[in-house]
Amino acid sequence: MFKIKLSIFSLSLLATSLYSQTTFSTLTAKGEATNCTESDYKVEVEMTNTSNQAKTYNWDGKVISVSTNWTAASPGFCDKNGCEALPKTGTITLNAGEKYKIYTQFNISGFVNNKLVNLNGDGKTSVKFSTSGEPDQTVTFEFKQAKCAQSSLEDKLMNDFTLSFSKNQFQLDAKFRNHQLQITDLSGKVVFNQTINNQNIDFKAPSHGIYFANILLNGSVVKTLKFDAAQ
Repeated sequence: MFKIKLSIFSLSLLATSLYSQTTFSTLTAKGEATNCTESDYKVEVEMTNTSNQAKTYNWDGKVISVSTNWTAASPGFCDKNGCEALPKTGTITLNAGEKYKIYTQFNISGFVNNKLVNLNGDGKTSVKFSTSGEPDQTVTFEFKQAKCAQSSLEDKLMNDFTLSFSKNQFQLDAKFRNHQLQITDLSGKVVFNQTINNQNIDFKAPSHGIYFANILLNGSVVKTLKFDAAQ
């Protein structure tokens, strides 16, 4: 009989420890542009601390996917402390009973022929929240833009610009002259950064693996190539 009572008590403690005192209006937030006149959109979620004491949450935000056309800015996670381009970690503190709208901001602009324009596409981010005594909770933010009628022509122009890699060398379109070629590894670390002065640039990766080659103009990415350094 004593063992049975102990087992029930243990289950009660377990249920209490797993009970979350933080709620979200949804764990999957979705948004869609209603026109093509704006370049910045946000997808919101209301976060509530339902406990009777202040709580500090660690958050870890990641980009799951984003249209390669949206090159003017990375998706950003925004809370009481401001906005940060993802991937990024941070903290947010909510007082007892406090509600706050958190959101991912998507920028749907991209460069075509060195001109900043709005482009169709979609993106998805995730933000994991952790706090003492509660299970982690992950919120995903999704956004879609399908209202820019001119994007099909602009996408074609962008895709026609040459950016390829083979035998430790990049082949680049002449239109990229005086842009920057920046190469990052999968962790986001920059391993190469050079002004483009000709259509062929040598690059020997520090190790075999997958890398990203980004063409930048005035600090903004205008074209990206994912490549295997072993090619």
